[in-house]
Amino acid sequence: MAREAEAIPPTLMLETKPLAGARILVVEDDAVQALDLAASLGEAGADIIGPVASLSEAWDLALENSCDAAILDLRLRDRNATALARQLLHQGVPFIVYTGYPDSAFFRSDWPGYELVTKPADLKHLMRRVAALIAWKRNA
Repeated sequence: MAREAEAIPPTLMLETKPLAGARILVVEDDAVQALDLAASLGEAGADIIGPVASLSEAWDLALENSCDAAILDLRLRDRNATALARQLLHQGVPFIVYTGYPDSAFFRSDWPGYELVTKPADLKHLMRRVAALIAWKRNA
C-alpha cells in the first residue's frame, strides 16, 4: 500500500519560497545579471515583472503594474534610474539598488524603503533582503 505524502508545514514552505506571490520589478541592463536575478526570484517564488534594461520600459512597467518590491540597477545604458527610484518611494514600493557604484550621490539613508546591495552579491542574500523589505512594508 502506498504511503500518502505528508503535508509540508507552512513555515517550511515559507522558508523554501520566501517570495511566494510577491510581484518584483527587475530593472537591470546587463543581460546575464538580469537573467540570474529573474531565475533566483523565480526559485524564491516571486512573480517577476521584467526584467527590463531601459528606463522607459521600467517606467511603463512600474506604472502599469502593482509591485511589492523592485530591484534596480541605478546606472542603465540609456539613463540614470534615480527618478524611477524616487517614484517608487512615492508609490510606497520598497526597492533594492543593486549596483557596482556604491559611492553614488543618490543614496540617502533617511529614505525609508530602500536598501543598497553592491554587485556582485550572493543572490540568496539578495533574495533575503528583498523578503525583508516586503515584510517591512507590510508591517509599516
